[in-house]
Amino acid sequence: GKVSGWIWINASVIVSGEVVAMECKVCGFEGDNVHD
Repeated sequence: GKVSGWIWINASVIVSGEVVAMECKVCGFEGDNVHD
């Protein structure tokens, strides 16, 4: 869902930086589309 996606994005920024955040952001939106 959207909330889960944003959590992953934020965690990725803190842990690994913007590049990984981008990847998780894409995954998050894909997940949102599937669930929605």
